[in-house]
Amino acid sequence: MNAILTKARCMVRSPLLLTLFVLIFGGLAVWQSPPTHAQDVESCPANVLLAQARAGAACMRMERGQACHGAGTVTADFWPGTDAAPFAQPGALTDAAALRQLRLDPTAGWTVTTLLLPSTVTGVRTTTMLLFGDVEIANAVEPLPSFLITATGSLNVRERPVVGAAIIERVGVREAITANGRNAEADWLRVVVPDTGQIGWVSVGSITTEGNIGDLTPLAPDDALDRPFEIITLRTNADDALCTGAPESGALIQTSNVQDQVEITLNGVDLRAAATLFVQAQPGETLMLRVLDGGVEVGPSDDAVYVPAGAQIAIPLGADLAVRGAFGPAESLIVDDLTALPLTNLPGRVRLPDPLTAAGIAEAQAAYAAAAVEPPPTPTPDPATAACRRITQRDVSLYAGPGRTFEVINALNAGAFVTPIFRAVDADGNIWWQLNTSNWILADAVISVGACGEVPAIEVVAPPTNNTLIMETCESTNGPLRAGQNVTIEFRPPSWETLAQAQSALNADPGTITVDEQRLRVRATQPIRIADEAYIRVFSAQWRAQPGSYRIVSQRLSYLLICNLTVPVG
Repeated sequence: MNAILTKARCMVRSPLLLTLFVLIFGGLAVWQSPPTHAQDVESCPANVLLAQARAGAACMRMERGQACHGAGTVTADFWPGTDAAPFAQPGALTDAAALRQLRLDPTAGWTVTTLLLPSTVTGVRTTTMLLFGDVEIANAVEPLPSFLITATGSLNVRERPVVGAAIIERVGVREAITANGRNAEADWLRVVVPDTGQIGWVSVGSITTEGNIGDLTPLAPDDALDRPFEIITLRTNADDALCTGAPESGALIQTSNVQDQVEITLNGVDLRAAATLFVQAQPGETLMLRVLDGGVEVGPSDDAVYVPAGAQIAIPLGADLAVRGAFGPAESLIVDDLTALPLTNLPGRVRLPDPLTAAGIAEAQAAYAAAAVEPPPTPTPDPATAACRRITQRDVSLYAGPGRTFEVINALNAGAFVTPIFRAVDADGNIWWQLNTSNWILADAVISVGACGEVPAIEVVAPPTNNTLIMETCESTNGPLRAGQNVTIEFRPPSWETLAQAQSALNADPGTITVDEQRLRVRATQPIRIADEAYIRVFSAQWRAQPGSYRIVSQRLSYLLICNLTVPVG
């Protein structure tokens, strides 16, 4: 036993192995500074010390959206139909969204589990949950069926499933995005925007899928996207620290920062937290929230109790872990039993706060309420020096030319930013602006803010006789397509590594271009060298544009592009 303790003592002195859990958070390095509290190694069982060290090493590779089995015995229950990795051994990583319940059992050794969860503020931010000791947590957010879709042309992600709704993102050709729902008619899919976590809608007209659209859940435009462990039931033991250097069983919850609130429903209690919390929940007793940094609103938004750092609140629980009775007031934080918490292992560095007095709590609550009622005024920019911004002041149609005799080819919602490049006057004396997208907009539908110069005037001239349609973007290079134009339709398949491969490519597949299933004659340029070991060939066909709507498809082997477009009258 002395040998084991000596080995454990050496491990604790190592800065790297000191961590109870180590998190990878947005590329953060492992914290290597020593803890702020002293650990009594001689009185701490070896299994606790070894679990602390092993958990840190086991979870170093975890990523956002995962759960990590750090040490000890963990029993995982998964949602039916989910394809989750096993979670039986220390170091195991699994999809947090697939977990329905976790049970940490410390009887055979101190147990540690870590969850890195996408935040409800945006998908970029992460909420961290560190579970240790005797803990049980249930995730009430069942994952929605989802699969990847791939854009076959330029794909607009819109705020709502309506043509003309505001565009929040554009997806390039052959880029993939996750769909997790559909509208009732199944002609629009709800998607999650990469990198931001926003939800939006895409039309099914320009996508291919890896699944059956009918399998997706029908959703309304205003349905929220609940994220894993946003609604949870927690049970912990308390007063069960195994030694001076070990914490009591519980959960540390830390949001990305102390400004942006994250919504969590904990044992039926609504929380809006921008904080670091230590949470314990005992059936038939209390749900105890101790705020170590930031602050949390507890309860419904119209009758919430604000608990600042340095305070705690006790909420009575029944035997079923549901709330029984009224919330207690925010009280001074008792820190005596918190000194062993592994705060140095959280992504955001925090220290135990000084307990607030009753007067200090009241002052913090008053300041929080005042800030919510009277947000700081936004500085008004000087119009003479502020950057020019032109914004649509109402929903407006975009035309193919400067006048209502031209065809409507697009629309903008109120509040959209526009950039005019030319000005023209129609036969009725109305002023029109041509935008940098080639479309035309009535000038009186736009308000100008800041130091905006005069939009240069031009005379309306006949559209160019030639144009080029790039299939990769579904955009034309010489203004919008017009009736009577000679249009070159181009696409560029992936490059070849050698000149010989590029020269012989047409033998395998010369490529096809069709307009509404009418096959055009395809030509290919000679190989063009773009790098030391990369050659491309541009495939093209000629087409004379006529008024109407068209489905244009280009393909070579597995390189498939589709553009749906309209050639207006006039």
